[in-house]
Amino acid sequence: MRSRNKQKEQFSSFLQKYSISCIAFPVIPPSSNTPRQTTCTEFITVAKGNKRIYHNEDGLTEYGPMRIVSPNDVSYINLFINGVLQPQVNYQVGEGELILLSNNLPQQGVPITLQFISIY
Repeated sequence: MRSRNKQKEQFSSFLQKYSISCIAFPVIPPSSNTPRQTTCTEFITVAKGNKRIYHNEDGLTEYGPMRIVSPNDVSYINLFINGVLQPQVNYQVGEGELILLSNNLPQQGVPITLQFISIY
């Protein structure tokens, strides 16, 4: 206990010697606007060469039931093609349907992941 007090004293004298003051950060209490729950689900498929439109049936069942959720039912949607996040102008999502809008379609077998994030 004595060594701990000595360390505190040394630290205090160091702060005083070099005119260092401590910054106190305010603690922000949680508000009622704080999200209570977040869910994240995915629709996973692989590119079919020249295919531009994907439906629920195209999902890989190895990862469980796959469903393309309506944009009205989620907070955010992200599309990853070959692990790269795509700009929103490159795709359109409707309930049960993903449409790739870019001129360049992914090559056969490239993974496509549509991520749905809901914040309640």
